[in-house]
Amino acid sequence: RLGLPEEIIEAARRNISDEKTRFEDVLAQLDQTRQELEKEKEEVDRLRLEQMESKRNLEQYKQKTYKLMDRELQNAQDKANRIVSSAKAESQKLLDELAQVLGLSAAPHRIESYDISNWGDGTSVCGMVVFRDGKPSKADYRRFKMRTVAGTDDYASLAETVSRRAGEYAARSAAGETAGFAEKPDLLLMDGGRGQVNAAKEALAGTALAGVPLYGMVKDSRHRTRAIVDGAGQEIAINMNRGTFTFITAIQDETHRFANAYRRQQMHKKSYFNTLTQIPGVGPKTAQALTDQFGSV
Repeated sequence: RLGLPEEIIEAARRNISDEKTRFEDVLAQLDQTRQELEKEKEEVDRLRLEQMESKRNLEQYKQKTYKLMDRELQNAQDKANRIVSSAKAESQKLLDELAQVLGLSAAPHRIESYDISNWGDGTSVCGMVVFRDGKPSKADYRRFKMRTVAGTDDYASLAETVSRRAGEYAARSAAGETAGFAEKPDLLLMDGGRGQVNAAKEALAGTALAGVPLYGMVKDSRHRTRAIVDGAGQEIAINMNRGTFTFITAIQDETHRFANAYRRQQMHKKSYFNTLTQIPGVGPKTAQALTDQFGSV
């Protein structure tokens, strides 16, 4: 129609057909790419939703865990409070029973117990233990070396100890202190019988501690706690009251242990001192300085 040769027209048709094919291929590729992108978008959206869900689940888990921990901590605290309350109640009951057995006007808050320990050369020491509200108060324990007693004399050693205790109480309380030696005991217990009780009472006469109830703790032939004794030698049976018996036994055993531990420590230091003085050129002053500095080798 255009007067073009047939071969040119045919070639144009083929070019158009080829271009159409390429265009359709491009469209097909674009459609495939679009589908892939949509799938990727769907996957991204899905992952994002999963992450959001995971975060929600994690937050819910954290909140649930925190609530559970708070509940468990509260339960543990409540249990601890019950145990403490029960222990305090038991201790108070024990102290009330002891007050009743001894005829005290009130349960003793601070109990002090004394025991003399000595060894063969006549040297003596005393251990003082304190029970506060029915429990050992080791921060209040004190040790005494005899200053005025020559030789082995339990009565004189006990008298010196309680005299010094009374003096410390008077001085410290007058200075406005309230703890340690400045605290007045509610009950004094001596390891021993009538002789120890009377020695302590005589030493405390006229002091600020003279009115503090004072008793002795006596043992049987097997060195087991048997009874409490007053200054008149009257024994107060405690074996029928299991709580009081167990409590007094614990106090007496702890006092004995503490006093003996101090005695052994002093014996060791003395042995070390004597060994040092046997070294040529080491006199008593040097030996004492070394002993004070190092204690032992």
